[in-house]
Amino acid sequence: KDRRAQITEKMGDSRSTLDISIAIIPKIGGIFSLIACTLIMRDVFIKWHGKKYVPLTSIIVFCISVADWLYSLFSAFLSTWMAPVDSGLYLASGNTQTCTAQGFITTLSLAASMSYYAVLMILYWLIVNFGWTETRLSKWRLRLAFLLPPIIISFGLAIPPLFLGMYNSGISYTCFIFPYPFECEDRPEVECTRGQGAWAYWSSYWLYALLCNLVIIMFVSLLIFSVFKTERKTDKYLTKGQDKRRVNTIKTAWQGIRYIGAFMLAYISLYIFPAFRLTNKLPPDALIYVNLTLPPLLGFFNSFVYFRPRWITYRENNPDKSWIVCLGTIFNVDLDYLPELTRRASSISRRSITTSISRFNTGSGLSGGNTSDEDLTSPLFKDSVESRDGPRVT
Repeated sequence: KDRRAQITEKMGDSRSTLDISIAIIPKIGGIFSLIACTLIMRDVFIKWHGKKYVPLTSIIVFCISVADWLYSLFSAFLSTWMAPVDSGLYLASGNTQTCTAQGFITTLSLAASMSYYAVLMILYWLIVNFGWTETRLSKWRLRLAFLLPPIIISFGLAIPPLFLGMYNSGISYTCFIFPYPFECEDRPEVECTRGQGAWAYWSSYWLYALLCNLVIIMFVSLLIFSVFKTERKTDKYLTKGQDKRRVNTIKTAWQGIRYIGAFMLAYISLYIFPAFRLTNKLPPDALIYVNLTLPPLLGFFNSFVYFRPRWITYRENNPDKSWIVCLGTIFNVDLDYLPELTRRASSISRRSITTSISRFNTGSGLSGGNTSDEDLTSPLFKDSVESRDGPRVT
C-alpha cells in the first residue's frame, strides 16, 4: 500500500478505535501532567513568596514545569479540538489560526523542556565536579547564563514555521510541523497549499531534540563518575579488610537514571517515528498508542522525580502518619478543605492534620526534621534518611 492508502485507511471517514483514541487518550495524560506541573510550580512559588532562598536548580525545574504545563494543556488536553474542522480528525473544532497557535506552543514548549532539562544536568555536574556553591549560583549574571539560552533557542526554533505556514494538522493529536495536505511532499501529484519544506524542518527539529538527549545522558554519566571518583579517593583511609562502599555513587546513579528515565520514557516513541518516516510508512498501531500515552505524561514523570526525595524523607521520619497526611505535607496542601467523607475514610483526625500542616508551614518541630527547605532537585538527595546525628550527603 502506498502512503496515501495508509492514511485513508487509518484516518478515513469511518471512526475507528484508533481515530477516537488519538483525540481522547492524550487528554487523560494531559490532565495528570497539568496537576503535577501545577504542584511543582506552586511549591517553588511558595518558597519564593515566603522570601526563602530558591536554588538555581529549583528555578530550572520550575521552568521545565512551565513548559510541560503549556504542552499538557495546548497539545495533550486540547488535542484535536484545535485542529481545523475540515482536517477529518475526531472532535476537530478549530480553524487554521487555532491550529497554528497550537503548533507554535507545542514546538516552543517541547524545545524549552528539552533545553532546560539538558541545562539542569550540566548544572548538576558543575556543582558536584567543581564544587560550585549556592553563593556563586546566586549571582544573577550566572543565573541568566543558565536561564536565557534555552528560551532563546526555543523561540528561535518555534518562530520560523509561523511565517512559513508549517503549523498544520496531520495524523497526530496535535498540530505540529507538517505540510498540508499531509502527504503532499511524498506524492508529486498532490500540491502543497501550506508548509512546503516542513519535513526538512521537522527533521532538523528532532535532530536538536536528539542533541539534548545526548547532552542529558553524557552529563548524568559524568556526574555519576565524579561521585565515584570522590568516593574512590577515600579508599586509602579504609582499614584492612573493610569493604569499599559506594553508597553515594549508587544513590547518585539511581537518581540520574530516574531523571533520564522520566525524560526518555516520555520521548522514546517520538524518536522511533523518524525511522518510519524514512521508509515512507506509517508506524504500527501499537507504537501510535504508546505515543498517545507517554509524551503527555512528561510533567507527571517530572513531578515524581521532584517530590520523591521529600516523600521518602517524611515517610521515614513519620512512619505513623497516614499517606494522605504525608501527601498533604509534601505538597504543602491544607487538608482541612478535604471533604468529610475523605477524612473519615482515611481515619485521620482533623486535629492531627492541622498540627502537621501548621508545623510544616512554620518550619518548626516536624518530626524527623523539616524537609521543605531542602533542594528537592539535588541528585545527591538520599533515598533513605539516616539518623539525625548520622552523616548527610550535601
